[in-house]
Amino acid sequence: MSDFSPAPSRMLTSTAAEYCGLAESTLRYYRHADKGPISYLIGSKVYYDVADLDEWLATQKAATLRGGVARGPRSER
Repeated sequence: MSDFSPAPSRMLTSTAAEYCGLAESTLRYYRHADKGPISYLIGSKVYYDVADLDEWLATQKAATLRGGVARGPRSER
């Protein structure tokens, strides 16, 4: 028997919040307010797919991105 366990493709709210760097209560609020990543129920449990979390995080990054052109090392300035 193998000890291999693939990375999960879906996560419960607590794990998804940790993955996103958010408090669990914040992720719950985002679900309630329809502002967060796509989520769904299986029975009474709320799940988030990793692909949807990654997409939502990328969207948040793009919407709030600030700054100019990347600079090289100090010697190139």
